[in-house]
Amino acid sequence: MIRAIVVDDEPLARALIESHIKKTPFLEVVGSYPDAMEALEAIRSGNVDVAFLDIQMPDMKGLELSKLINGTSTKVVFITAFNQYALEGFKVDAVDYLLKPVTFVDFYRAAERARDRVETERTAKRVNEMPAPAPVASSKEPDPKLTSIFIKSEYKILQVDFDDIRYIEGAKYLIYEADEYDRSFHHLTPYISVVT
Repeated sequence: MIRAIVVDDEPLARALIESHIKKTPFLEVVGSYPDAMEALEAIRSGNVDVAFLDIQMPDMKGLELSKLINGTSTKVVFITAFNQYALEGFKVDAVDYLLKPVTFVDFYRAAERARDRVETERTAKRVNEMPAPAPVASSKEPDPKLTSIFIKSEYKILQVDFDDIRYIEGAKYLIYEADEYDRSFHHLTPYISVVT
């Protein structure tokens, strides 16, 4: 369950968002606040996953509150009647920016995005807290250090020591061996060439 708070100085707007939260099966209302200062204490308690914030409030605006809680796990969805704050809202990593009056469909989409972010963060936290797996003991002795590879050349399989390989290059059907004096070619499986 995603724990949500509503922060809005307008009682009717706050009641509408509370109603939307109650209709959303994965959300629960854990607080409803008429000002940002009261909400700040709730958010700092660590029991808030998402805050639905009005931007224009007396004393402390929603944008200012979002800057104070930036770095906490609480996600922010802005709800406002003013679209000119949208860019600033996304600069503080808001999940969404909804214009009043907020329809349930728009609210639900924003709530889903908030849920996805919260669940992703929870999963990452659980993975990071998992203990490292214990090393698996092997009864086998480790393989001796490899010193050569086998290559198919025409109808023969040749063993080539790593010390004899000068470079390996891709060629469709040819391989050539070379030293300072001689270069010879061998037909290989496509795309594999070993030069010795």
